[in-house]
Amino acid sequence: MYMNKLQTLGLIGLLSLGGCVSSDVQRHDFKADPMSSAEQARQNGDIATAVRQYREVIREDSRNKEAYIKLGYALLDGNYTNEAYKTFKEAEEKFGKCGDSHRGMGAVLLVMDRPEEAIQQYNHALDLDPQDARAINGQGIGYELLGHTKKAQAAYRAAMELDPSNSKFENNYALSLTLDGQGHEGVHIFERLARSPNATPRVRQNLALAYGLSGDMSKARHVGRMDLSDAMVKTNLNYIRAIKGMQPNTSRYANVLPTNLEQAPLDAARTWRGG
Repeated sequence: MYMNKLQTLGLIGLLSLGGCVSSDVQRHDFKADPMSSAEQARQNGDIATAVRQYREVIREDSRNKEAYIKLGYALLDGNYTNEAYKTFKEAEEKFGKCGDSHRGMGAVLLVMDRPEEAIQQYNHALDLDPQDARAINGQGIGYELLGHTKKAQAAYRAAMELDPSNSKFENNYALSLTLDGQGHEGVHIFERLARSPNATPRVRQNLALAYGLSGDMSKARHVGRMDLSDAMVKTNLNYIRAIKGMQPNTSRYANVLPTNLEQAPLDAARTWRGG
């Protein structure tokens, strides 16, 4: 039962850090710049406002492809997966060849735990643009959820080569190494990422995971406390102890992930977002 609970945590946890509603939402001047205002609301976690404003933009201009794509991701942020998929599909039908819509459908399918179908959508995006690093990253997550760890790592490396400045791809690569029994390599990468002034709680908690799986629970506890309460740190340390006994390079091992943030306890450690 404990393992099933951990697996469920990992699958549900493919939501993004912005998926929870903030209690301190800023006001926006929608009339001045509706797209920017909607995106700011989304960044602040005010998903309801973002969705409403993107829909208003679309009502004003039904040919605004960007608004469709942004709306799809905002819906996905709010875990409205069916509506998100429908929005991306509508964009694909309305605008024809659209890598953004295929990438969006792929992201939804990952959340739905349908990795094979997600990979197909990312393939469609890559047919349109073989240099689409975000689609390659999405493929990597799909492969990992299927237990094809080496293919996943190859995809992450390819995405990193295409866009070396995107630390999200490196985060996924380091996490894959960590979950594949190469925790010391994961520690090396996460330590460097965590030193960046732009380091996120996601990266720091992945570093804590890597420390723990490498056998240094003291460092794992210290880094965990940088973002989480003592209670949540204890939960994560128990999680680390539970998975240390698993065989690496299996799909169930790749599917379980730690908590990253107090206000979003089901947030995953991977960065899969495409929009």
